[in-house]
Amino acid sequence: TTDNGTALAIAINLTQLKQVVRNGFKIVNGQLLLRSSNVEEPVEILKLDADSLVAKGQTTVYRFGKNKH
Repeated sequence: TTDNGTALAIAINLTQLKQVVRNGFKIVNGQLLLRSSNVEEPVEILKLDADSLVAKGQTTVYRFGKNKH
């Protein structure tokens, strides 16, 4: 590849993300940032589907949606 292997390793379904989190997120350089108490934290998506999001930050596991697994 021409990017030295730095391409995104995961595709983020923005439609699903917007349904679950609404406007409480931002994506910067392929990294999902969740807003909590006016602080944006980079997170790793553990699970994302049409009904729920589970994401891990540095010290917090975030759970959004109907099926909070």
